[in-house]
Amino acid sequence: MRTLIAKDPYLDHPESSFWVRAYWPASWISHVVAPTGEPCVVAFRLRVTLDAPLRIRAHVSADERYRLFIDGAPVGRGPERGEQRHWYFETYDLDLAAGEHVIVGLTWSFGLSGPAPFAQLGVRTGFLFAVEGQDPARFNTGQATGWQSLRIGGVALT
Repeated sequence: MRTLIAKDPYLDHPESSFWVRAYWPASWISHVVAPTGEPCVVAFRLRVTLDAPLRIRAHVSADERYRLFIDGAPVGRGPERGEQRHWYFETYDLDLAAGEHVIVGLTWSFGLSGPAPFAQLGVRTGFLFAVEGQDPARFNTGQATGWQSLRIGGVALT
C-alpha cells in the first residue's frame, strides 16, 4: 500500500547535518553494463527469507521510472517527475509473511537522447530501495549484498 508521509524519513538520522539535508542509509544501484545516456530497461531483484512475519516501510525511487513487484504482484510505480536536485520517491507499507520473498524493481530510462518528453529528466539508470528501522542491511540497496540486476533486451522505448 502506498503511504503519504509528511517529512523526510531520514531527517533525524545522526549523519544528517546543515550541509546534508538527510543522510539515507541506502544508496543508488545500477547495472554494470547499463549504457550511460542511452535508453534501457533494467530489472533489480532481491530474494529474502523471513523467519517471522514482518511489516516494513520502504521508500523507493528510480532513474527514471520503476514498477515495484513483491512475489510477482504489482505494488506500485513511480517516481513522480522531478529534476536532478529534486528527486522524488514513493513510500510503501509492506506486510511480508514468514518465508521467501522476491522484491523486483523494473526500471527504465529514456536516456539523454531518447524519445522522452521534455519534462522527463534522468541522470543515469538506477534504483533505490530504503527501509526504515527493520534490518536495513537485509533490504537496502547499496547495503544488502543480495541485490541482482539484469538488463532487459528486446525492448524499444519509443
